[in-house]
Amino acid sequence: MKFVIIDTKYLNYLRQYEKHIYYSEGEKENRKFVGVLLNVSGFDYYAPLTSKVNNNYSTDFHIYDKNIKIAEIKINNMIPVLDNSLVKEFDYKINGDETIEEMKYKILLKKEMKYINNNIDRLNKLVNKIYAGKMKNPTVFDFKMLEEKAKEYKV
Repeated sequence: MKFVIIDTKYLNYLRQYEKHIYYSEGEKENRKFVGVLLNVSGFDYYAPLTSKVNNNYSTDFHIYDKNIKIAEIKINNMIPVLDNSLVKEFDYKINGDETIEEMKYKILLKKEMKYINNNIDRLNKLVNKIYAGKMKNPTVFDFKMLEEKAKEYKV
């Protein structure tokens, strides 16, 4: 498993068809969208990572450090990525050139990745369960429609 950043032009394209796709405005407008790449039914899906952990949605994969929830993978908000050029690996290794804020963020990501890798089977089960449910009953984030729109996207 690895953290990836997704192309914002691609997000804007899909947002035409699904308004609930993550979007940053104001001060965070140029923020990178860090998430994980998952394989579901033969498609790669980008699932966003968030540190806003004020909810207990059953569609989120909760990430813990010492029994404290520190992040979530928003599986319900994952989107298909049919062209690997739309994502690039996010390097969270500390190299000494970071600001203190960047270093803290990379340390947090390291803890999150350790938890994800230790719980990968549980993550994959949840992803497949949510995907199957959405394919039967698409509401917000109609995965089938998003897969079709992803096929039409020109890089």
